[in-house]
Amino acid sequence: MAAKLMQAVWYESYGGGVAGLKHVEVPVPAPNNDEVLLKLEATSLNPVDWKIQKGWLRLVSPRKLPFIPASDFAGEVVEVGNGVRSFKPGDKVVAVTFALGGGLAEYAVTKESLTVPRPPEVSAAEGAGLPIAALTAHQALTQVAGVKLDGSGSQKNILITAASGGVGHYAVQLAKLGNTHVTATCGARNIDLVKSLGADEVLDYKTPDGAALKSPSDQKYDAVIHCATGIPWSTFKPNLSANGKVIDLTPGLSTMWTVALNKLTFSKQQLVPLIVSPKKSNLDYLVKLVSEGKLKTLVDSKYPLSKAEDAWAKSIDGHATGKIIYAVTKESLTVPRPPEVSAAEGAGLPIAALTAHQALTQVAGVKLDGSGSQKNILITAASGGVGHYAVQLAKLGNTHVTATCGARNIDLVKSLGADEVLDYKTPDGAALKSPSDQKYDAVIHCATGIPWSTFKPNLSANGKVIDLTPGLSTMWTVALNKLTFSKQQLVPLIVSPKKSNLDYLVKLVSEGKLKTLVDSKYPLSKAEDAWAKSIDGHATGKIIVEP
Repeated sequence: MAAKLMQAVWYESYGGGVAGLKHVEVPVPAPNNDEVLLKLEATSLNPVDWKIQKGWLRLVSPRKLPFIPASDFAGEVVEVGNGVRSFKPGDKVVAVTFALGGGLAEYAVTKESLTVPRPPEVSAAEGAGLPIAALTAHQALTQVAGVKLDGSGSQKNILITAASGGVGHYAVQLAKLGNTHVTATCGARNIDLVKSLGADEVLDYKTPDGAALKSPSDQKYDAVIHCATGIPWSTFKPNLSANGKVIDLTPGLSTMWTVALNKLTFSKQQLVPLIVSPKKSNLDYLVKLVSEGKLKTLVDSKYPLSKAEDAWAKSIDGHATGKIIYAVTKESLTVPRPPEVSAAEGAGLPIAALTAHQALTQVAGVKLDGSGSQKNILITAASGGVGHYAVQLAKLGNTHVTATCGARNIDLVKSLGADEVLDYKTPDGAALKSPSDQKYDAVIHCATGIPWSTFKPNLSANGKVIDLTPGLSTMWTVALNKLTFSKQQLVPLIVSPKKSNLDYLVKLVSEGKLKTLVDSKYPLSKAEDAWAKSIDGHATGKIIVEP
């Protein structure tokens, strides 16, 4: 039997950079003893990945060419090798293969000893960002700097360079779990972001004080988590406490020379090269911190596997804020986004617009090419995420659209195409009574809390209410209507995403026939605010979170 094939990206020789990457179709690997096979959901890039490609670690990695790079990923267990006891197919996990790679593919194998469970509250992207970057920060702080992450021990003054980067942003958050004063350096555009992670003071590395690493509060550093490059020992030395340490995460020949010189001169101030040594217990601890909301992964950008070259180039550029993630989505649910469709417009579509599309076309029977007999449609909560798409899509068909919303959004909903709009707080609005006395052939019910008894007198003889948020009361009414042979129906809708429909919706946006209303945009660092606004339930259109 022929082996199952997968999509992957590899390189066949050292060097070559972006141009050296090749998209290939190769057999899905099989797990050996004590290994698990994962269907990957997300993979993160680290600087070591392109350094391996350059041949800097050729004594240990890769073991052979061609080589599939990237070692940090999250996914679902699909098969286990002999001797595996901790996992079974279907388990969600975070894993690291260290220098063995395998992550730029649809499937990868990893050792059970470097794989940990991923709870539901930790997304694939959050988990994939952790292994090398967060483990490096954890090892530097706890094993070398001596920071106790339970907050005990004497206070330590910590400097973290490149604090908005992959390792740095974890280091700031982990350091603040201990008894520390944290000074951080980053570019001017990320100062507020790094402060939001917990840093006590932040320096723009391009200013004179930033270049000199001088603490605004005149702290002397007990330890430096050095995530940047190109800063000489002579810059660190005057800023260190008597026994201060600089922990160099990217040691080179100059590091080794300074280490030797310090030993010869019996210097109490030390330069310590760090080589990360991944431990399952530490990775499990980090995943737990994310699940508890005590640690977060900043995602700079996400790329599909088909855009591996773009992500590789961005990693080499070295100015990512947080982690660069390959989001391994199902090809069957991924469609091209043309240049005229912005990221925010596209991101708003999938669940909300697909829900509106399915409700109108599959249940209400509206033909979006304008053919067919006219239908009278009611759309509740018409200024919301699903509702604003439903109004626009309905008007592509042969429909008369009545809509409900709050008073402040009446003109907005009219501008989307609604023929008549009700303020839901007025008596007629609460009663869903059409100003032109229409009886509704279908209701796209995007709101909550409206009983069947309110809909029933407003429906045509065969009218349907399509409930987008069905609960127990919905199911009870559905059952009762069946028992009484009612021609008027309450239909619970569970959206079933289809690539063809999503592609159609993106095309409508590109043609100017459908638009995404953006209520507000939040950076990833303010995700809590976006979440709270979504829970509040009064957004006009979509709430967008951007990396």
